[in-house]
Amino acid sequence: CSIHGQLDLNEDGLVDLAVGSLGNAVLLWSRSVVQINASIRFEPSKINIFTKDCKRNGKDATCMSAFVCFTAVFLSAHFQTASVALRYNATIDERRYTPRAHLDESGERHTQKGLALLAGQEHCDRLQFHVLDTADYVKPVTFSIDYQLEHPENGPMLDDGWPTALKVSVPFWNGCNEDEHCVPDLVLDARSDVPSAMDYCRRALRRAPPDCSAFTLSFDTSVFVIESSRRRVAVEAALENRGENAYSTVLNISFSRNLQFASLIPKDDTDVNIDCVTEDKHPNKKVCNVSYPFFRAKAKVAFRLDFEFSKSIFLQSMEIYLIANSDSEEKESTKEDNFAHLNFQLKYEADLLFTRCV
Repeated sequence: CSIHGQLDLNEDGLVDLAVGSLGNAVLLWSRSVVQINASIRFEPSKINIFTKDCKRNGKDATCMSAFVCFTAVFLSAHFQTASVALRYNATIDERRYTPRAHLDESGERHTQKGLALLAGQEHCDRLQFHVLDTADYVKPVTFSIDYQLEHPENGPMLDDGWPTALKVSVPFWNGCNEDEHCVPDLVLDARSDVPSAMDYCRRALRRAPPDCSAFTLSFDTSVFVIESSRRRVAVEAALENRGENAYSTVLNISFSRNLQFASLIPKDDTDVNIDCVTEDKHPNKKVCNVSYPFFRAKAKVAFRLDFEFSKSIFLQSMEIYLIANSDSEEKESTKEDNFAHLNFQLKYEADLLFTRCV
């Protein structure tokens, strides 16, 4: 038995293998080997959800382009003018049940295409897609491709172990400065409608100012009077962002045991949503998401909080504590106005009826 591997008998640029034994000879030659280099780039490079530049299905959307590029590299110099047919699949947000972007041509997340590659020449397909409103602007949108030869049984073969898939992410622009570091400035203000002793004297008792001054001095501290007919207390509040976008803004509300949370109602015509939840373990606390996923720069929302007085718990004070914060890094120097603390010493108006029995 003899083996010879120095000649290129079929003139394909690759050394052939000749094997002879017992008066017979077999000629073996390999198919050409090709490597496929893939890349994806986006225009623009980030998704700008703040500027809707197109319409899709009658809705405002952010339109983007993905350029999917391939280059065929043949390992043999003899094949530098050859070509190869390729087929690839492209998928948006493949691991999500509902994608945040859709391809323009089909309205779906997936497409399949075929193309022919000339050796050493880059070929790019432009895939146009759009992004509608989504709740998740934090994690980037993924764009995945996998590819294979159109006719793997004939012609060149792929280099074993060479990548045949690629995943690239396109991030959302956060709307902040060029350094993409959002610095919000949250400002919270709150006032209650519970009357002070002076207000109660003037409005309910209808006494003259000198008499009301004497009335307030009869108390040890500055107190607030709860009239016998009052069943609720209202808090007028406003939250403003004087800085850059605040992501995952949360309003925490806590209140004393003699109060029960009734409602939170945004005022005026605002597009800022405030959604509150209560934890069973903490009935005197509320956690509210403000304009999730982000509270826009220079945005402001006014709202009204209503609390009911408990019919079984009577305390000498009433306390309501509001604090606003976000996942964005606010400067320490501007955090002092992120909270409002309403703490009232109370006096209850008696509602007594005296009758005389004869």
